[in-house]
Amino acid sequence: MSALRPWAVIGGGWAGLAAAITLTAAGRPVVLFESAATVGGRARSLSRSTLADPTTTRASDRIDNGQHLLLGAYRQTLQLLNTIGVVESDVLQRLPLQLTLYGTPDTAVPPDMRAPGSITTRLLRLRAPRWLPAPLHLLTALLRCEGLNAAQRHAALRLALALTGDRQHVPDQSVDAWLTALRQPTHLNERLWRPLCLAALNTPAASASATTFQRVLRDSFLRRRHDSDLLIPTRPLAQLLPEPATTWLTRHGSELRCRQRVNALHLDPTGQRLEAISVAGARYPVAAAILATPPHISARLLQPHPPLRPISHAVAQLGSQPITTVWLRVPDRWQLSEPMIGFSDGLVQWLFDHRHLGRPGLFAAVISAHGEHDRLNSHALGQAVANEIQQRFQWPPPLALQTIRERRATFDCRVDSSALRPPSATPVAALALAGDWCATGYPATLEGAVRSGVQCANYLLQQIENP
Repeated sequence: MSALRPWAVIGGGWAGLAAAITLTAAGRPVVLFESAATVGGRARSLSRSTLADPTTTRASDRIDNGQHLLLGAYRQTLQLLNTIGVVESDVLQRLPLQLTLYGTPDTAVPPDMRAPGSITTRLLRLRAPRWLPAPLHLLTALLRCEGLNAAQRHAALRLALALTGDRQHVPDQSVDAWLTALRQPTHLNERLWRPLCLAALNTPAASASATTFQRVLRDSFLRRRHDSDLLIPTRPLAQLLPEPATTWLTRHGSELRCRQRVNALHLDPTGQRLEAISVAGARYPVAAAILATPPHISARLLQPHPPLRPISHAVAQLGSQPITTVWLRVPDRWQLSEPMIGFSDGLVQWLFDHRHLGRPGLFAAVISAHGEHDRLNSHALGQAVANEIQQRFQWPPPLALQTIRERRATFDCRVDSSALRPPSATPVAALALAGDWCATGYPATLEGAVRSGVQCANYLLQQIENP
């Protein structure tokens, strides 16, 4: 049957692309269905932008649906890029771990930490040395961290050392509860742990899963020094995976069908095996299928089938968190001393200066998760973000701006959310699940999506070939 019918991948996000590449590399004929006009899912480049100069079609004028950051620990993602011929140094800038946080001026902060000519203050600077192995590089960075006193540095070391201890299973708790249990000072939480949690999990520390946050910290900081490196895209996201993957898949005999929505799954009369899918209302027989759509769409496709309803019910309860990115085309005076900085107060949480990434004149301001900004419409929010940045650094107005809201950017990585996340396997033969919302142990990151896609494809290959 597998020789006569194609293997279907439903959804062209990073999980679906990873699954399709893995199946294709194994010699299976794949047809990937994507309802949108292009692949990439929630990590894609936009074909049109109000920031672009209408007189040019330079790649630097393309913007993404959000600002993404990768880590050196994203081994599966980097391996996948290598498989399809993408050279890391061509598309990513690799920097040793460095975090700089600004906020409202504090008289206790030394004058040399004030940003020149601004009304904002550098509250914290954490830099990991290149020459030390993990975890010594992290311990050294914490001991030398600017903006923390001796007691706060020792508290941070206590948390880092706790991560290296016994990992026996304990009930999940919120990140805030975990920080309290480790006697982390409020000042340290506000300037380091909570911003890191929000950036990594896209869920506030008050409700975020400590188990998942600990996994991220261990994998990023305790294994290899290079795992904590920051990898910032220097090109539009489409040039990282979506476009090279499209070229690689078609070159190796697979097919991509954009603007084709899968409406339903069809099981055999026993309800134990997938036989076909419906595409735009037409029945399409398949040898097997990977469902790699967002959780709310996957839940809807699974729900009509009794064996799949428990999964559908669990996935529907995951919930979601948004990410808002305000892109700004800026005058030359707008520039930072480093590619990215964070803020401890105000609307903007992270600000990226693409001048350092080979795209001068472009800034990205990021706001993670739900918050007071939800009350503003996109135009008002963009203006508020621009005004906030201007006031912080005493800069002139931006030349143009564009607000992009991904309302379901990630699942809500709250306490015990892992109990709702399904594995790749389903009770139905020849049907498997992929997505950053599946049971990878990671939050909704690009690495989580890619790992899930590869894992799912390998599971399905084993199931079909060795039933």
